[in-house]
Amino acid sequence: MEQVSTFINGLAVGFSLIMAIGSQNIFVFNQGLRGSHIFITCLFCAVSDAILIVVGTIGVSLIVNDSPGLTRALYLIAGCWLGIYGINRLQSAYHKTNMGLALEQSAQNKINESSWKTLGTVAILTWANPHVYLDTVLLIGTFANATEKSERVFFVFGAIVSSFVFFFFLGYLGKMLGKHVKSGLTWIVIDFSIAILMFFISGTMFYKFLS
Repeated sequence: MEQVSTFINGLAVGFSLIMAIGSQNIFVFNQGLRGSHIFITCLFCAVSDAILIVVGTIGVSLIVNDSPGLTRALYLIAGCWLGIYGINRLQSAYHKTNMGLALEQSAQNKINESSWKTLGTVAILTWANPHVYLDTVLLIGTFANATEKSERVFFVFGAIVSSFVFFFFLGYLGKMLGKHVKSGLTWIVIDFSIAILMFFISGTMFYKFLS
């Protein structure tokens, strides 16, 4: 049961960090709406996340090995960052614009792009985004190393699964989701849900820092 709980924690952390609306997610969603190179776009994003998660877990493990003080510092940093992330989501919900309409209009531009051009674009959006290294590498790496060594692989697996599920869901169900994202209320609900989850996980990091 501990392994299942750890796996679910990995899923929750992965989803909470990946669901925040950003340029990469908007691009994947638009590819789904347009029906353009959906599979390779989703696969590239998911595999990239998997690589970053593994690198982050191993890297943080090497850095904080036999260093309780540094481990606590990472807990504090992660807790503060996620708290700020949650506040930003609340602000986004309060000042929400009609992003759904913008996505729909963008998706109507049926441009015949090559698969290589698509991969080039998504590679830039993924690997040139500084937030990915903080969110996926440092934060998930910190969360993974907060678990017992014997269960760490289940946390990492859960985080990786969350990336595959999210990106393929976002891509292939783009048209169905597009019918609903025209409503600003939908984005407000999404932002509030992400904020609540962020605050909860932030609280667990502060608890580990203080304990």
